[in-house]
Amino acid sequence: MSHVDALEQEIRRLPKEEVRQIYQWLADYIEDQEALSPEFVQLIEEGKRDIAAGRVRTAPGDKE
Repeated sequence: MSHVDALEQEIRRLPKEEVRQIYQWLADYIEDQEALSPEFVQLIEEGKRDIAAGRVRTAPGDKE
């Protein structure tokens, strides 16, 4: 039996509230992992370079 299969069996034995807690933790964990992906970090760095170079747009009504 794989580790994932063992986890699935264990989760099935938990009360619903604990399963919801695991679900929320997993959702947060995945979101954090995606937010810190190399692609995301690259986009942030590109944005910083654009701002430093003056390549920005302002929204209508923004004060300069």
